[in-house]
Amino acid sequence: MLLATGGGHLVYLEIGDGILQEVKHAQLEYEISCLDINPIGENPNHSNLAAVGMWTDISVRIFSLPDLNLVTKEQLGGEIIPRSVLLCAFEGVGVPCVIFSRAL
Repeated sequence: MLLATGGGHLVYLEIGDGILQEVKHAQLEYEISCLDINPIGENPNHSNLAAVGMWTDISVRIFSLPDLNLVTKEQLGGEIIPRSVLLCAFEGVGVPCVIFSRAL
């Protein structure tokens, strides 16, 4: 489970055997507008990546899980903020894809 708790705080939690455990916390420099940890790959119950949309710098970032290390950052350009993001895999495409919607 991935939470954006305000103030740019990103928290990765795992739930197992009736226990909720904070695995990693990251402090980002901007507010988070949207996020997704949709499982892609062989294990449908676990994700290795997280997509995070940012308010101020109008970007989408990909983090590795569970360590929340930044894998890549893509500036979206313009003044339209990402409001929804989805990690997905398309048949025949060997890398994960990110789909996002934007709003004024």
